[in-house]
Amino acid sequence: MSVLLPVGTKKGLFLLRGGDDHGAWDVEGPLLPRWSVSHAMVDPRTPRSG
Repeated sequence: MSVLLPVGTKKGLFLLRGGDDHGAWDVEGPLLPRWSVSHAMVDPRTPRSG
């Protein structure tokens, strides 16, 4: 099972993706650059690839 972890920071939103191998995380972002993101969540009803 893969894991998608949204991380909000003062520099924007980052998406961390982890796989079954328990190795390194893939980091995507910053999304919404220069926006201060205080919280984010993933809707489990929305299909996602990866």
